[in-house]
Amino acid sequence: RTSNNTLNSPRGLSISSDDILYIAEWRSARIVVVNLTSLQVINIIGSGSGSAMYQFDHSYDVMIVNQSLYVYDSWNHRIQEWSRNGTNPSTILTGNFGHGFHEFKDKNNNLYISVYDSHVVLRFAPNSQTAITIAGTGVAGTLSSQLNSPNGIWVDDDLTLYIAEHKNHRISMWKYGSLSGITVAGTGIAGSSLQQLNEPTDVVVDPYGYMYITEEGSY
Repeated sequence: RTSNNTLNSPRGLSISSDDILYIAEWRSARIVVVNLTSLQVINIIGSGSGSAMYQFDHSYDVMIVNQSLYVYDSWNHRIQEWSRNGTNPSTILTGNFGHGFHEFKDKNNNLYISVYDSHVVLRFAPNSQTAITIAGTGVAGTLSSQLNSPNGIWVDDDLTLYIAEHKNHRISMWKYGSLSGITVAGTGIAGSSLQQLNEPTDVVVDPYGYMYITEEGSY
């Protein structure tokens, strides 16, 4: 059993401009909201495990955009939009897209999902349920046109896509409309040197172009 002061399998997280941290707990099926100034839990979003509108089944990722909260509810195969205070949930995307891991919403309100076991990244236009494959061929590989177990994703204001490829041990960058990516971090071989990555799980790009990368295989 998980209390308000402990976490059980935290996965995705997002921080608002007013320093409120949102943590998606995969096993506890909830979003934990923490005030980073007081370091206190100020809200719990989700009423337990299930498929009802106020429930999650393995909540994997969370993203704050303006006053809306987006949650990737992985085993319910849906993405929900909530108010920041944890009310008014609505389902904005449904479908069994495979083992999805991360979501992202760009400046034009396009929605992106990385599909780990299908080795692709999908994009959905606003209010659309139709997926467009924008990166990967659907077959795991090391070619510039391929992905291997895409995990965290980031899209900048130029609509350039950055992908943390978990099993390729690299970050690939895909320009908008491109059919292939460029490796911008990692050598493709797992390692602990400054040039290498070991099972990267997420990538964030700041306004100055600096990348921040988390790795599962490095300690």
